[in-house]
Amino acid sequence: MAKDAIRKLQQQLITASDNQWYATTVKLADEYLELQPDSIKAMLDKGHALTKLARYDDALSSFEAAIEKLGDQSPDAIYGEIGNLYRDRGDFAEAAEFYKRQIEGDPSDATGRLFLGTLQFQQGNFADAEKTLRDGLACEVGCEEELRYALGCVLRSAGQLELAKAEFEEVLRIVPKDVLAKNAVKDLQGMRS
Repeated sequence: MAKDAIRKLQQQLITASDNQWYATTVKLADEYLELQPDSIKAMLDKGHALTKLARYDDALSSFEAAIEKLGDQSPDAIYGEIGNLYRDRGDFAEAAEFYKRQIEGDPSDATGRLFLGTLQFQQGNFADAEKTLRDGLACEVGCEEELRYALGCVLRSAGQLELAKAEFEEVLRIVPKDVLAKNAVKDLQGMRS
C-alpha cells in the first residue's frame, strides 16, 4: 500500500477515535495494524474503543500487546487505560491497583491521581479522594481544570460547599466556557457550608 494510502487510513483512524466512533475505530485500527503492526497508538486506540464496547478481554489483549511493543519506554499511561478498563468492568480494586502503578511509575504526572481520586469519590470515599486530588494539583504535569472539577465534586458531596464553589470557579478561570463547572457554580449559588 502506498504511503499516501497509509497516511489516509491513519487520519481516518484518528478521526474515528477522536469522535468516539468505537466500532469504526476498532475496524480501522485492525486495518492499520495489518500494515503497521508496531503502531502502539493504533493498539491503544483499539484497546480504548474495545473497552467502551465492553469487550474487556479483547481490550486488555490490545493494551498488553502495546506494552510488549514499548521496549524501554514506560508503560505508565497504559496502566491508566487498563485501570479504566477495570473500572468500567466494575472491578474497582483492580482499577485502583493499576492507577497506583501509573502514579508510582510517573509521580510527576497528575493523570493517575485524577483517575484514582475520581474512583475513590465514586465509591463514596471523600477523604481519600480529596487527598488524592489535592496531591494531583501539586504535580508538575497535570490536568488542572479536571482535577479542580473533580475536587469540587468531592467537596460538594462532603458538604464543603464554599470550598467546592471556589474550585468550580477556578475551573472557569482556566476554561471560561466549561459547561459542567458553570452548572456546578449555579447549583451552589446562595448555599452555605
